[in-house]
Amino acid sequence: QSLKAGEYISANTAYDFMLTKEPHNFLALRGKILVAASAKSMDEFKSPNRLRTLPYGRVDKEADAALENAKSEHTGYFSKLKELFDLGKEYKETVARIDESKSERNKKNREIRNLSEQGFDTYVVLPDPIEKNSTVSLHPMLVIKGVIVIFVIWCLILAGIGWALSSNPYAKKPEEETTSTTTYRPSHVYIPGEGVIAIGQGNDIRGFAKYADEERKESQRIKNEENWDRAHANDKEILLALAIIPAIIGGLIIFFMVGKLREIERYEEAISRVAKTKNTIIEKTKSYEATAEAIRDKIDTVFRELSALDPFPENKV
Repeated sequence: QSLKAGEYISANTAYDFMLTKEPHNFLALRGKILVAASAKSMDEFKSPNRLRTLPYGRVDKEADAALENAKSEHTGYFSKLKELFDLGKEYKETVARIDESKSERNKKNREIRNLSEQGFDTYVVLPDPIEKNSTVSLHPMLVIKGVIVIFVIWCLILAGIGWALSSNPYAKKPEEETTSTTTYRPSHVYIPGEGVIAIGQGNDIRGFAKYADEERKESQRIKNEENWDRAHANDKEILLALAIIPAIIGGLIIFFMVGKLREIERYEEAISRVAKTKNTIIEKTKSYEATAEAIRDKIDTVFRELSALDPFPENKV
């Protein structure tokens, strides 16, 4: 009654008194074990988790005493009980390994997370073009690709400008140069006081006016051509500079981004090493868990065998 009430001191005193009268008393010997385990009944020992929490320093001492003092017909029972306790200790050690393994796995997870965050810090942070007071992080490789694309587009624009500026719009076209270059000779001229005097064949005052207009236009064209050539004399150098300067800037950006890529690679390699260790730990954990499952099954079997050997089942006492 004291045992079932959890009054282990009173129960222990009663069992000691019983053993002074009858040193081989089965119930007293078993009761001392229950008191040492702070257990109210043998049913507690069928739980693997209960077995792994037993104070085996005290329990083993009482179990050894019971096996030594028990009657011959009861030694099988106490031997089986010690086997159950041995399984409990083995289960306790296995669970400790599982807990330690899980702790190591969690530690590796934290290492991977820290390395990932450190690697993410190497990304390029730019203002978010959509959300104000916000930023976006770009992978260095994305920045490199963007710089290359922008530079190619810029070069195409410069090539288009260079093509447009490659020819003087005021220069004579080839087809104009191949036409007749015969100089117009007027047949009449007007001299004040004398009137129109013939200087050649025919009467071509209108042709003379046309000739004068063409000469004026040609003079203006030549002037425009020369002005345009002077204004665009440095176009090639300017376009070359407009290509070289962005190329240098883009090259510096790419060089800087390559450094970041190498830094990211170092973090990725470190993460890979930690991940391999973590996978090894996971495999060990699975092995320990399989062992724990096997021990639980064995505990169940041994407890049933122990119950079968019980000469005084508790539910009948």
